[in-house]
Amino acid sequence: MTPELQAKPTARRPVTADDYRAEGVLYVPEAALLDYLVQLPEGTDVGKAVDAALSAIEGANAGLNDVLPRGYTKIETPLLQSMLRLFAPLPRTLSGDAFGLI
Repeated sequence: MTPELQAKPTARRPVTADDYRAEGVLYVPEAALLDYLVQLPEGTDVGKAVDAALSAIEGANAGLNDVLPRGYTKIETPLLQSMLRLFAPLPRTLSGDAFGLI
């Protein structure tokens, strides 16, 4: 969450996807967050979860329909899990657009 948005939530009015859009920031739903994907339970079809995450991002951000790649179900789950774990610490260590840098 951007610093500007961290200051806005209240118990009566939590931060919404519209708040992100108003700041010109891409909104990423909870089920599409990298931390969420990294912590999926053992036995989860990670490729299906990644494809669903990308669909959720597109659904939450007008103008992204059918823009993000799909087909992660073709990649073996252990490889995808390794990749997600490899990328997981990067957003905390990078400044700026970590998504773009990845």
